[in-house]
Amino acid sequence: MIMTYRRHALLRVSVVLVAAMLVPALASATDNSTAPTETSSASEAVDQSRYEADLRFIAKPRPPGSRHWQAVQDMCVSRLRSYGYDVSIPTYAHNDTSKNVIGIKRGTKNPNTTVVLSAHYDSTDRSCPGADDNATGTAALLESARVLAKQKYDRTLVLACWDEEERGLIGSQAYARSVADDKATNIAMMYGYEMIGFTAKKPGSQKIPFGFGLVFPDQVEALKKRGNSGDFITIVYDNNLLPMRAADAFVDAAAKLDLPVVALPVFDTLKNTWAMKQLRRSDHAAFWSYNLPGMMITDSSNFRNPNYHCLKGTNDSVETLDHAFSTKVIKATIASVEVMLRD
Repeated sequence: MIMTYRRHALLRVSVVLVAAMLVPALASATDNSTAPTETSSASEAVDQSRYEADLRFIAKPRPPGSRHWQAVQDMCVSRLRSYGYDVSIPTYAHNDTSKNVIGIKRGTKNPNTTVVLSAHYDSTDRSCPGADDNATGTAALLESARVLAKQKYDRTLVLACWDEEERGLIGSQAYARSVADDKATNIAMMYGYEMIGFTAKKPGSQKIPFGFGLVFPDQVEALKKRGNSGDFITIVYDNNLLPMRAADAFVDAAAKLDLPVVALPVFDTLKNTWAMKQLRRSDHAAFWSYNLPGMMITDSSNFRNPNYHCLKGTNDSVETLDHAFSTKVIKATIASVEVMLRD
């Protein structure tokens, strides 16, 4: 997630805290038992052990141009190809080495309508492992790609590993600009995994942006009643018909997983304004800039995770993360993606 120090947010939000009655087991399975069938829900096949293995590989410093950046880029390419996606590695105008990795699975009924599921694979610098930011997102994307690959959907699915998010959403901006110019392509929804692995159950561990309570007293009060514990996932999306459908599907799936959710819909009139800076800190904002629907899925970054960007002498490492939590987030996201892939 890109850096910003502005802590004011002026928007109308809706906070949904979901507590479900059923808590399904998150047992890992063998390689053969986790392959989804064409009739099952892909979310049922998510394998936490696979996600963790990818996370551990990715979570090393990988600023653009570094050796591990190239290794993770190669990993995105090889995995998406092995799962049967049509893969391209477009460069863009920023420079010749900057590369997104794009995997495409064509829809069977409406291939010109696209759902994008994505994460950025770069990190900040050569000293921070970037486990939460954003190895969690990249590993989640690869596991999502695996379980979605065997399904057939009405609409086209695009899997994207974005480059240079930490430098200002450069990779996702290039892609969003290209699809905005392509009149034959209709983006039904864009999802961005952005830091999905850190939880803090201790009371007071969840920070609230300065001034937030003046605008949203009911929402802040709801969080206070939970002790301001950082044990929920946040979804940020533009408040239009398709993103609202995606958000509803996410919240419904999360309820079945006992995954608390804070949902923040942002009105069109505000989504591209300076006042929304805190909610424009990842690749979904690149899509918003071209009036395309987008959702950020996040653990709230530095408002919870003290290891963000390793700024305070701490380490954004795998050992600090909650993998069962991330697995639930992946499952809820996939369930929502599947809804949006249907006509």
